[in-house]
Amino acid sequence: FGCAVCVCAVCVCYVCVCCVCTRVCQQAFAAVLFWYQLFNGFSASTPIDGVNLIIFNLIYTSLPILVVAIADQDLHAETLLRDKCYYRQGQQSRVYTRWRFWLTMLDALYESAVVFFIAYGVYFNTDVGVAEFGVVINFSIVITTSLHLALETLHWTWVHHLVLWGSIVLTFTFNMIYMAIDTKQSIIDTYWVLYVAATNPAYWFVLLITPIIALLPRLVAKVIEQEWFPSCVQQARALEGRSSRYQGHLLGRAFSQGLCAQPHTA
Repeated sequence: FGCAVCVCAVCVCYVCVCCVCTRVCQQAFAAVLFWYQLFNGFSASTPIDGVNLIIFNLIYTSLPILVVAIADQDLHAETLLRDKCYYRQGQQSRVYTRWRFWLTMLDALYESAVVFFIAYGVYFNTDVGVAEFGVVINFSIVITTSLHLALETLHWTWVHHLVLWGSIVLTFTFNMIYMAIDTKQSIIDTYWVLYVAATNPAYWFVLLITPIIALLPRLVAKVIEQEWFPSCVQQARALEGRSSRYQGHLLGRAFSQGLCAQPHTA
């Protein structure tokens, strides 16, 4: 029964993580489109083509969030069974609180502003068209939200690597194929736009610098929280890490001294 309670509590915590990350992705993507409206007279037009608008939340960012929410591990089961305080915060709804909601909204707004205005500043007074500008901010928001989720991931497995980095690779691969086909769109013609944009060094500069600036405040806040204001779960996680490293060190010393060698048989 105790194991079932722990599993349920951990599931509650990671459902909260799933909700927060989903909210960040959706809010940041929507806010990027809002910033664009400030420069086109609120005409409701978008720099991103309709196909990428539709599949952003359906394909690019949905699977990584689900995998992290389901497969990630906060603490080991033995640690959770040792003290009720480790899983009580999930039962008492102390993970996804009102202040965390508004803080998440502000963070998503900041990330969207960084994504849009860095690209806008780099391409200001250039001959870059709307379609090329849309490709840049579309890739920037996908990379930023994927790395945002990577910051929230606690235990990395091959599944996490596959879906997180795979979402970025999928974005590039799909658009390389999609934009190599002349779809004859009347609003935003994306034919060969990605290949033209990739020849400009500014394109790669924006994709490199945008996630760093967008995620730096969150990274600093997480470091400050874990170093100076850790919760009981974060303290237990740090102890687990030290214990694992210490056990590995002892095992390594045992092997080096021949203590774990197999006995010789006649």
